[in-house]
Amino acid sequence: MAIVFDIFRRIADQHKRSLLIVTHDPDFAKRTDRIIEMDDGRVVG
Repeated sequence: MAIVFDIFRRIADQHKRSLLIVTHDPDFAKRTDRIIEMDDGRVVG
């Protein structure tokens, strides 16, 4: 999974873009700059 994250990060940096990544994997989420939690379609955190 680290390889996938590194690819996403490199693409975002090269193109000066943000990525929205939706995951249920807390370890993957911890590697991001910001976490927005949702519950039943609503932002909770």
